Amino acid sequence: MKTKIALLVLILGCFNSAFSQNRVERPYQVQVNFSGLFLDVAGNSLADNTVDELRINQWLPGISLGYHVNKNIYVGYSMIAPLDMTLIESWGLTGRGLDADIVLEHQPGAIHNLEFRYSPFKFGLYLAANLSNIGAVDYQMTFDRKFDEIWIGNNQYATDLDINWNSKNITRLSFGLGYNIVLNSGLSFNVGLAIPTGFPDDENIELITRNSSVTILESDLAFANQRIQDETFYGPVSLYLNVGYNLKSLFKE
Repeated sequence: MKTKIALLVLILGCFNSAFSQNRVERPYQVQVNFSGLFLDVAGNSLADNTVDELRINQWLPGISLGYHVNKNIYVGYSMIAPLDMTLIESWGLTGRGLDADIVLEHQPGAIHNLEFRYSPFKFGLYLAANLSNIGAVDYQMTFDRKFDEIWIGNNQYATDLDINWNSKNITRLSFGLGYNIVLNSGLSFNVGLAIPTGFPDDENIELITRNSSVTILESDLAFANQRIQDETFYGPVSLYLNVGYNLKSLFKE
């Protein structure tokens, strides 16, 4: 048994050393990000159990460009491409219950990252610190009541709603981890995640009643605005599912 364990350790050591060396011999890295395709295929299985459907209407590939300074340090740039998404679920504007069916159309903007990665291990696991520019998001929600009236703040109203709002472009630090491997052929793969230190605030929240005879009290509007602010319908997390190629150094030592 000890002999088998020692052999396994030796094999893993050679495996790790080989791929570490590939990062040094092929330091220039170009990869395409297919996280949008992943969300399109698997988004519903990953969504919260309160979500009825998460639909990716349109996605584009992202890109990552970078340089392995040595076997431990990588610097680069990545663009997580914008999405067009639809969220369908039961929801409510108070904590009294899910008294409406909502359809939320939202268009998250692109996320641009300046990346620094540190790989303490030879086999490609890394820790990341990014400077992230997070694109603005536009939200359009249809809010259809399940019953005769819906709760808004401390009162009930006999109307459906259209709710629109947005978030602004912001810049934040983000931190994450991932795994990057460079094969002898130059093919490279990266799986990773980076989460910003803060999400953007929601702004310009507008509630439009579809029943023109209904007027919502200002105090209830303020309560509804806070409810929307407190809910996270979209988190600007950078997801890396990358495939690409690494080039050899232009300068021979």
